[in-house]
Amino acid sequence: MISHKHKCIFIHVPKCAGTSIEKALGHWGQHTGKWGQDHRSMRVIESASSPFSHITNKSNILATFEYLNRQYLKNPHNQNNRNTVTRDQFERYFKFAIVRNPWSRAVSWYKAVIRDSSYHKKLGINKEKDFSAFLQSQIGMDGLKPQLYWLKARDGGMPYNYIGKFEELDHVFLKVQEHIKLSDLVFPHELSSRKDDYKSYYTESTKKLILSRYAEEIEMFNYSFEN
Repeated sequence: MISHKHKCIFIHVPKCAGTSIEKALGHWGQHTGKWGQDHRSMRVIESASSPFSHITNKSNILATFEYLNRQYLKNPHNQNNRNTVTRDQFERYFKFAIVRNPWSRAVSWYKAVIRDSSYHKKLGINKEKDFSAFLQSQIGMDGLKPQLYWLKARDGGMPYNYIGKFEELDHVFLKVQEHIKLSDLVFPHELSSRKDDYKSYYTESTKKLILSRYAEEIEMFNYSFEN
């Protein structure tokens, strides 16, 4: 998400309270209903200011194609999802993101998919699919791509001013308010107090599957199954 009004860039990793951030910052505008979120990765956002940098990297080549597709071919449900930045704006704007315990995020994505029929055909699943089978078939795909898929820049770096944790949303919201200098910014309190029971969904096998698939982000953000 790019906000020129608030001079910030927010990378919305799925199932990390990003919709609340977007709405609080006015990104949804007059859009109602579904599909208003801006899930562009940092690589895609950065492509607007330097579309052909680091294109020897496969991920960056794909990001350039995604950027061009979103800008000129795909008609987004929320037109603000086409906002772009110059290189100067990219360097100056406050860049932030929220991450989440990968074990918890996987369960949250599973719940969202199972209760939403629009995902069933798209992902080739039915609402009766149990979590273990879902994880085996979907891990690393769509909303279960590693969080670093969204977070890394075109040079492989992490050019953020702030990365907060979903598990500390009250603190995250205060930090965002502080950085964009909006003390009256309102975030929904119920999200920050939400508890989840993700541990009950796991077997030893699926716990290890998450550990293996998301090892880099687990180490980077100091997560474990218990925390």
